[in-house]
Amino acid sequence: DSFTAGFIKGVFSGLTAEQSLKLGNACAACTVTKMGARTAMPRSSEVSKFIG
Repeated sequence: DSFTAGFIKGVFSGLTAEQSLKLGNACAACTVTKMGARTAMPRSSEVSKFIG
């Protein structure tokens, strides 16, 4: 699940809980814009661009 992946990455990167949740949400939002499972997982650059 892309939300969980983003959240866990945030936690292990030292982000706060709120920042980690935002990262998870951004990962999930980017994922649902594409078809497929593995192919829909966003790259870090896509998530960063989405967050702004």
